[in-house]
Amino acid sequence: MRRLWLIVLTCWLVGPVNSRAAQTDSESVSSILEALNQLNAELAGTQNEEALNPLLEQKNLKLDELFRFLRTTALEKIPDNIKKADVDFLSSRMAINQQRNNTLAVKRDQAKLSYYQSQQNLNDYLEYLIAASNNYVGSAAIIAHSEQVLEQLNKRNKLNIEPTALPLDAENLVSGQLRQNIDELSVLNNSFHDILMFAINNPDKISASHWFKRLTLISAIDFINHIDVFRTINHKLAPFKVDMGGLLIALAIAIAVFFWYPFVKKSCNWVLEKQFLNTQAEFSDSIYRDVHRPIRYLLLFFSIDLATYALLYKTEYKASFEQIAFVIYAALYLWLGFKLLDALLFAQINRLTQAKKDLRRELINLGFQALKGLIFAAILALILNHFGISITAIVSTLGIGGLAFALAAKDTLSNLFGGIMILIDNLFRMGDWVEIGGEEGTVVEIGLRSTTIRTFDNAMITLPNSVISVSSVRNWNRRAVGRRIKMHIGVTYESDMNAIRQALDDIRDMLRNHPGIANPKEKYKKVARKYQLTSLGACRTIKIGGLTFSGVALLGKSNPHSKRLPS
Repeated sequence: MRRLWLIVLTCWLVGPVNSRAAQTDSESVSSILEALNQLNAELAGTQNEEALNPLLEQKNLKLDELFRFLRTTALEKIPDNIKKADVDFLSSRMAINQQRNNTLAVKRDQAKLSYYQSQQNLNDYLEYLIAASNNYVGSAAIIAHSEQVLEQLNKRNKLNIEPTALPLDAENLVSGQLRQNIDELSVLNNSFHDILMFAINNPDKISASHWFKRLTLISAIDFINHIDVFRTINHKLAPFKVDMGGLLIALAIAIAVFFWYPFVKKSCNWVLEKQFLNTQAEFSDSIYRDVHRPIRYLLLFFSIDLATYALLYKTEYKASFEQIAFVIYAALYLWLGFKLLDALLFAQINRLTQAKKDLRRELINLGFQALKGLIFAAILALILNHFGISITAIVSTLGIGGLAFALAAKDTLSNLFGGIMILIDNLFRMGDWVEIGGEEGTVVEIGLRSTTIRTFDNAMITLPNSVISVSSVRNWNRRAVGRRIKMHIGVTYESDMNAIRQALDDIRDMLRNHPGIANPKEKYKKVARKYQLTSLGACRTIKIGGLTFSGVALLGKSNPHSKRLPS
C-alpha cells in the first residue's frame, strides 16, 4: 500500500514538472525567434559597416542556440500564435476591398496574410527539425528537405509587392499599415531564410550524425524507447531529457566492456608477440604491462563515451562532452602509440645488434625520440585545429617572442647541441663503461637532453649533455688491448731476499704465459685507418711495460675490471 501511495505521489509531482517544462520550452523558442527577428530588423536598417559585423555574429549565435534548443527540447509542436479568427477576418476584408477596387487595402491584407502563411511554414519547418532529431534522420535528408522549403520560400517572395509600386503618403493610414506589414513580412522571411541556410550548411546540428549511429547504437535506443512499457516512463523522464533506452544501453555498455576486457588483453598480447616481440624476448612481461595500461584506459574511456552519449544524446551537454572526449582520445592514442614505439624499438634494436655488432644503438634511439616529438607536435596541431586555433598565428607569435623564448630555452638548447656533438664525435655508445666528471658506470641511454649512466652500485645518474660536452670523458671500452694495472706489493724487512727474487720470477713467468695478459713478444695488427695527425700508439692506447721491484706493470686483454694478484 505504501508503495502504491509513493507511485501516485511521484506521478502527481512529476506531472506538473512536465507541464512546466513544456511551457518553458514554448517560451524559449518564442524568445529566440523574436530575438532573431529583431536582429534582422536592425540589419535591414544598418548602413554602418562597423555595426554590421557584431550584428551578424549575434545572429549566428542565436541560430546556433535555436538549433541546440530544437535538438534537446521536449516539445513536439511549436506554439501557434496565429488565430483562425484573424485569418478569416483578413480574408473577408480583402474580398470586400477587391470588389471595391481598393488596391492599396487589398495589398495591405495580402501582406498580412502572407506573414501569417510564412509564420505557419516556419513553425512547420521547426517541427520537422524536432522530429528529424527525435527520429535520427540523416544529414542528406535534412539538406534535401531544407532546399525544397527554401525553393518554395523564394517563389513566394517573388509574388510579394514591389516597394516601388507602393505610395509614399506617410499620412495615409492604409499606406502606413501596408508598409509595416511588408517590413514585418520581409524580416520574417529573412529569419526563415537564415534558418534554412543554417540547416543546409550545418545539418549535423540536428541530425544524429555521430559515428556511433553506424554501430546501431541510436537504433537500439530508439527500439527500446518504442516499447509500450517504456513509453510511459519516458514521458515522466522527459523534463530531465533522458529516456529508458539511453539508460539501459549505457548500463549494457558498461557490463559488456567489463566482460570484454580479458579478451582484448589476450588479443593485444598475441599481436605484440607476433608483430613486435620474439617469443623468448627479455622483459616481455614488462612490455605487456606497459602496453596494457593505455589500452585499459582507452577501453574504459571508450565505454564511458558510449554510455554518456547514450545517456545524454538529447541534452545540451553532449556537444561539450564530445569536445572533451576528443582531447582525451588524442592523449590516450598518443600514449598508446608511444608505448608501441617503445616495444618496437626494444625488439628491433636487439635483433639488429645481434646481426650487426657495430650498430650504433644510440642513433636508433635518437631517431625514435625525434619521431615521438613529431607525432606529439602533429597531435597538438590537430587538437588546436579542432578548436579553431590558428597554427599560423602561433608561429607568428613565436617569431615576435623568439628572443625571449631563446633566452628561456638556453639550457635546453645547449643540452640539445651537446647531445648532437656527443653523437657526432662518437665519444661513447650505449653499454660503454665510462668515467665522466668523477661519475663512473655503464651508459644506459643517450638522449636529446641528457645521458643516463648506471653506476656499479646500481644507481642511475643523469648528466646533462652540455656538461658532458665540456668534460673529460674516459671510455674504458675504447682500449685497443687492455687496461694497464699498477699495484704495489709490500714486504717486511725480515723477508728473505732470495724468496723475494723467487716470487718476482714466478710473477714474471705467470704474466708472460697468461693468455689474458699482453705480452711484448706478441703483435697486434688490428689497426683502424685514421686520417689524423696523431700517434698510432697513442690513438690505440697500446703501452706495454715491464716489471720492477717497486711495482708490476700489467696489461690485460679483455678483462674490464682489475684483479688483485695473490700475495
